[in-house]
Amino acid sequence: MFVFFANQASASEIPENYLKKIEFKDRIYKMELNIAKHPEFFDIYTKYYYKDHEVKFASGSIIQDYIAFDFDIVKKEVSGINRGAIMDYIRKELIPKYDRVMQPVRIFRNPDNKNKIEFEGNAVNGRNLNVEKLANLIIFAIENEVDSVILPFDYEPAKVTVEDEELKKRGIKDLIATGESDFSVSSWNRKTNIRIGIASFNGLLLQKGEVFSIGKELGAITSAKGYKSELVIKSNETIPELGGGLCQVSTTAFRGALQAGFEIVERWPHAYAVFHYEPYGTDSTIYPPLKDFKFKNNTQGAILIQTYLDEEGEIAYVNYFGTKDERQVNILGPYVSHWKYPSTKKYEPNPNLQQAQKMILNAAYNGFSVYWQRDVTLPEGIKMNKNSEEYLAIMSGASLPQYELFSQYRPSF
Repeated sequence: MFVFFANQASASEIPENYLKKIEFKDRIYKMELNIAKHPEFFDIYTKYYYKDHEVKFASGSIIQDYIAFDFDIVKKEVSGINRGAIMDYIRKELIPKYDRVMQPVRIFRNPDNKNKIEFEGNAVNGRNLNVEKLANLIIFAIENEVDSVILPFDYEPAKVTVEDEELKKRGIKDLIATGESDFSVSSWNRKTNIRIGIASFNGLLLQKGEVFSIGKELGAITSAKGYKSELVIKSNETIPELGGGLCQVSTTAFRGALQAGFEIVERWPHAYAVFHYEPYGTDSTIYPPLKDFKFKNNTQGAILIQTYLDEEGEIAYVNYFGTKDERQVNILGPYVSHWKYPSTKKYEPNPNLQQAQKMILNAAYNGFSVYWQRDVTLPEGIKMNKNSEEYLAIMSGASLPQYELFSQYRPSF
């Protein structure tokens, strides 16, 4: 069918049902596409009709050929989706953000300390957005009131070279999952604490059935280790303490464990919805010994952990290596509800301010609840925990107990 192009639509001319946001999801990471800000996605087209039937012109013909036969042709202007503009947006805006080049890693024992496992390179699975598929998904979402799209990637698994026979025997051969979080909007003290904390369990080998505790791996939070004073959420206040920002490390490790399908033993949300940990509901606060993040290695072999920071992009990463067992992990969310808004402001005296001036103590946080759901389908023969009782999933397709991730954030100034 030939379509006759007229003028590009303005935002006000876009049909009302198109004026919405579409959420792009890459596992638990997400971004929003506000359709109203992209009038280029829509065009006003001229179409021709004969007795309410659209005229489809033969290849090479023009409208004058049909008018010459004195057809009673009616011209109508309609709003349509510009597929080419959407594909241009994907190439220019999304590909630079989401595409990644595969990066290999070499894993070996330190020749001077055989108990220390080291890495050369940072394992990264290569991925490329499938432009055609994503354009189809966006168009489908626009036309059918769908508000969420899973980004379609073509993957290239990271090349993992293990140069230690013992690690090979324990099943260290694949990159199972990666957790990541953005710490770019952080003070120098906070970044310092993140660097120290995330390095504390780099190279940790977790045996089959063993429980990982980030509180245990971090140990005492002291200035002797280089930790700085930074803001932490404590009770109903945000106050400076040594190690402020270590929840960034816990959150990064939690996200990777969630995606890997590990059994989550302990996880606590923050009291407030802190912007460092978007998407909300995927954070994990720690305050040893009162609050910890723990997960159980429920694979059939050992798990090796690699941690590193992208200093340029200011992204924290936690890699989990082991043996892939073809488990299927589906993470659904976020489902946000029960919005609450702060009603009062807190002020504190400051001698540097003039009389009658005030300073807000904390930034405002809206309160709301966030729900995520994780379903893990296991292959045959994987042990799992249900109702604190170990048993064997003999049948293929057995599942872990559904993990429900619920976070209730309080409103506060």
